[in-house]
Amino acid sequence: MQGNKKNKNLLKIAAVTSMTIFSLMAVFTGTLAWFNANRVISNNGNDMQIERLSCLVESVSIHHLANEIDYINDPSTLLFNSNFVRKYNVNSETNAITYEAGQDGGTLGLNQYSLLGNSHPILFLFKLTGSYEPSEVTIQLEVPATVGGQTNYWLEQINDNGAPYSPLALSGNPFSSVVRYRTIGLSALPNTLSFESSALSSFDSFVKINSDGTPNFTTTQREKMIRFEEEYNFTYVGIVFDYYKEAMEYVYSINIGNAIFNDLTTDIGFVFDWILKF
Repeated sequence: MQGNKKNKNLLKIAAVTSMTIFSLMAVFTGTLAWFNANRVISNNGNDMQIERLSCLVESVSIHHLANEIDYINDPSTLLFNSNFVRKYNVNSETNAITYEAGQDGGTLGLNQYSLLGNSHPILFLFKLTGSYEPSEVTIQLEVPATVGGQTNYWLEQINDNGAPYSPLALSGNPFSSVVRYRTIGLSALPNTLSFESSALSSFDSFVKINSDGTPNFTTTQREKMIRFEEEYNFTYVGIVFDYYKEAMEYVYSINIGNAIFNDLTTDIGFVFDWILKF
């Protein structure tokens, strides 16, 4: 027991030390472009798994921030580009889902991450087929427990030696491990996709991070039912996804020594690994 306690303390010290060193490096290097979601995608949008649960959604469009710098300077307001990056349209008769690429060739991305620039929201805007009460709108995110017959570990999970079961790779890392999101219901589509941060719901995530910076797997859920807090009918709903800074910091700390960090200018690719159900 004494040995285990010492090992845990050493891990904590190593994590804190590594983050201090990395913070200093970020100060000198500025925003490091080493996290990039969906760097390579298919031409038909098949990199995102979608399933139908109801007939309430007419389309889903995905939007990037209009200006990253403006948001960094003033995170109290989120202004998204009115032109979508990609869009999924639902045929009301056949329930078939068709894909439409927009800006950036349909490439989804939280393009940069560093300790100085660690927030890059992306908006999923759901157009409903009519006006519905919040309790009627059903949207679900599901992360499979297994992939290819193998356990689908969270990036935060470590073995007895303190090493991650799923080390960071150059590409294909599960975004669900380090994502957080907020929601908003809209009675009508605004003229601009501008939202006050205070109007969005509180943050939620698949993996929770404790106040001491460690993951709390007792509250982790692989199926998340999206809840809406408004008290009026919706014609649109939005989900704003973003990096979960504390989760990213923990994942980085347990990957100390990983060869992919030899070059801090190298992008590390993430993928939207959950199933979107609506």
